[in-house]
Amino acid sequence: MVATLVVLAPVAAMASCVVVAKELLHIAATEAARTLGVDRDEVVVATLDGKAVECGAGLTLAADRAIGDIDDCALVWVAGYWTELVAGARENAAVVPWLAARHAGGAELIGHGPGAFLIAEAGLLDGRLATTYRAQAGAFRQHHPEVDLQPQRAITEAGGIFCAVGLDSGRDLLVTLIERRYGPRIAASIAAWALNDSQRAYRSAASAFDGQRYHGDDEVLKIQDWLESNHREVLSIERLAQRFTMSTRTLTRRFRAATGDSPSEYLRRVRIEAAKDLLRNSHLTVAEVAVDVGYRDIGAFYDAFTKHTGQRPGAFRDAARVAPWDDTRKGDR
Repeated sequence: MVATLVVLAPVAAMASCVVVAKELLHIAATEAARTLGVDRDEVVVATLDGKAVECGAGLTLAADRAIGDIDDCALVWVAGYWTELVAGARENAAVVPWLAARHAGGAELIGHGPGAFLIAEAGLLDGRLATTYRAQAGAFRQHHPEVDLQPQRAITEAGGIFCAVGLDSGRDLLVTLIERRYGPRIAASIAAWALNDSQRAYRSAASAFDGQRYHGDDEVLKIQDWLESNHREVLSIERLAQRFTMSTRTLTRRFRAATGDSPSEYLRRVRIEAAKDLLRNSHLTVAEVAVDVGYRDIGAFYDAFTKHTGQRPGAFRDAARVAPWDDTRKGDR
């Protein structure tokens, strides 16, 4: 089924924020249609009125649609804008109820730079994690103190609402979104060129679990933090329970109630996310990656990785070395 992916260009949009999202999503959708045999998703640039938008530096970007013509979509990328944070929100006030309606309809929302403030204006970041440029953090907090604003973070995720600051982090987040929608092979092929010059300010594992942190159990949060920091160690539920002075039964029950995963399931996901990052960005062998992320049994690592990603580690790494328009590839190598 064809889905609509919207790149929203607000008044005074940052052209780079719009172009990078449109380009990467369009290439990913085209590649997925070509290699996976699915219908190609529609990627559109939308503005408030469907007319071209004036950006910084005298640039003008054409629009494909007006927001009022889009009732159903799977994703909305809200680009940043050049005007002062609050004044820009007033100029783009018509976007706010539209974003609320799209979120209610199940669309993922992404705020790039000041675009996150427009999502906050819709009340969708209340009690949730978000980020913004440090210079804008004061004004953001003043108008939306209910948002858990963390400007030191490059990327945040909270229940299907993402935020990113900076072009490198924006590209990183786009690759994460592409992986969620089209799978690791498509994402890895995009990352191979789109992130080539990126300093990779975050690892995929840094944002992969934010949506599981809004449960109000401080002890479970401490356990999550500890697992993410110590996933390389040989761990057992007994050792974990002893460290946090709980019975194994209580720890497992509370952890699953809070996060939806058992501690062992959560640890496995942390390790696989870390492994994916190493496979993308290091020259370690698969066996070395397995050991680095905490596996002593290489067979168990292969099984867990394949179950989690749908690919064997070598195939995942190979896909990261192929550009999406390269027709010379010959399947998984």
